Amino acid sequence: MLEDFLNLLGEKPKTVQELFDHSDTSVTLVIYTHALEIMKVIEVSKLDDLYI
Repeated sequence: MLEDFLNLLGEKPKTVQELFDHSDTSVTLVIYTHALEIMKVIEVSKLDDLYI
């Protein structure tokens, strides 16, 4: 989850790749994309709760 936090702060994927010793930035980007999609689902469900 620290990676997600760094992404939200606008940290560059190359920096996170090096910090977490990912083999390649593509690994980092796959993790970012997956995490961000999950975060979107959570946020949308919160908005849905407002209108129920």
